[in-house]
Amino acid sequence: MKSLKDRIEELSLPQETKDKIFDAVLQAGRVSQKRTNMRLVGILSSAAVLVFIALAAVAVSVISNRSDDMIAEPNENVSSADQRSAADIDKKESSSTEENHEHENDINTSDTLVQSDSSSNTDESSMISDSTDDIRYNIVSADWPMYSSVGNLDAASNLIVMGKVTGISFDFVDLSTGKLATSSSKEADRCFSTIYDVDIMNCYKGNASGEKLQVLISSGIKDAYIEEQLQVLGDEAEGIPIVACNIPKIDIGKTYLFVLKQYEDCIPTVVNMEQGVYAADTPLEKDIMSISLKDVLAYYGKETDAI
Repeated sequence: MKSLKDRIEELSLPQETKDKIFDAVLQAGRVSQKRTNMRLVGILSSAAVLVFIALAAVAVSVISNRSDDMIAEPNENVSSADQRSAADIDKKESSSTEENHEHENDINTSDTLVQSDSSSNTDESSMISDSTDDIRYNIVSADWPMYSSVGNLDAASNLIVMGKVTGISFDFVDLSTGKLATSSSKEADRCFSTIYDVDIMNCYKGNASGEKLQVLISSGIKDAYIEEQLQVLGDEAEGIPIVACNIPKIDIGKTYLFVLKQYEDCIPTVVNMEQGVYAADTPLEKDIMSISLKDVLAYYGKETDAI
């Protein structure tokens, strides 16, 4: 069987023409083969897409069925220990909620009472007796002049001493006389007060005769010496009178500078609650008018090291 090239050679044409015919036939064959290959690739690609879609549909169906089974059936893999743990947590949460409600009820109930706190005016070590939870206090309003300089503070006082507190007691003072109340004192003049026994160490102003002195503060003490105060007040007392301001914190065994006002032979009293007492162990602490113990001693030419 003759080949394509032999048949073209038998044609009565110039050789150059024969070569062109042969090249054209070869080119046509290549194009035809290429088109056939492209059709084949297209067919295979379409088939692959169809197969992928079918597999995806099957997978979605399987997953959907599995999800339905998981929802419909309880998880049998949860151990009994885990179930008990969950129950314990529920019980603890319920118990905690009940405790919180009880605590809130306790707080609401105590609103009508005055409770002791960490800001007590007397250290526990100096208490004669412990405070009780149901003690009521009668808040008493009082006003005193304030002094912006040591010079003004000095002018307002006539007795300034440094001394150590050795005792605390309570009594009624007759405001009309400045002395301890008697049976003849009017009820309106009777003022429940705290009296401090002081051993004098230094006297910076005035005449403090002897080595001991009593200092008067017209107020009771909160959260300390409860039994002693109630004993003086009597059974009919409705509460312990407390002045509504910053009552100075005075403890037995500690040293203080007392800025006092004394009328004749009356018990000397502080010039005011905020500037009448300065603790020796905090010489730089300033009062409400920015005056410190160091400032007062410097005014009298003294140093805190000499305390």
